[in-house]
Amino acid sequence: MPRVHKQKAQKNFYTKKGTKHDLTCKKCNKHIQKGEEYFKYQFRFGGPQIHCLAHPPTKRDLTRSGFAHAIFDIEDAIEGITPDLDLESAVQDISEQVNTLMEETQDSLDNMPEHLQDSSDSGILLQERIDNLEAYISDLESVDTSIDEDMIEEEVEDEHDEDEWKELTDKEKEALVKEKVEEYKQTILDEIQGLSLEC
Repeated sequence: MPRVHKQKAQKNFYTKKGTKHDLTCKKCNKHIQKGEEYFKYQFRFGGPQIHCLAHPPTKRDLTRSGFAHAIFDIEDAIEGITPDLDLESAVQDISEQVNTLMEETQDSLDNMPEHLQDSSDSGILLQERIDNLEAYISDLESVDTSIDEDMIEEEVEDEHDEDEWKELTDKEKEALVKEKVEEYKQTILDEIQGLSLEC
């Protein structure tokens, strides 16, 4: 991963024709003017990459690995899960994405010469990725996403005195149960988003 440097433009950079700026943010095409600070990094192959201060380089920008970008996409999907969604379906969708990536990684390993699969750095790396993805799928699918609202209603009722519960209106009872359901969903979501997808 390239190192990011924060620099200050010493002058205004224009081509000889004056039609194209040579110090331009790759995100928003902002022209970096003299005296302005900017971020700069460079891969082993290719020219320098420029970002204005409003668009600092992200982890996506700092890698050209297709595998890493696939992991970032999955992480974004996980972070995008909210308690109001069907958590069981969300887990299934994430599991399918990870499984697809695992199969693609396995294909990459299988396409290597057999003698390099378990002896070369690339082969060992691919196998580690496969093992980590498989472990993640197992952990994810072990999360219990079921919500028993009848059981939760009984739990809420047990938290109140009998007389106090009887005095509550149906609407108030429903609100208390709904609040408890949301707490359960958030607990499940925290467990899902707390799983590590380090590959």
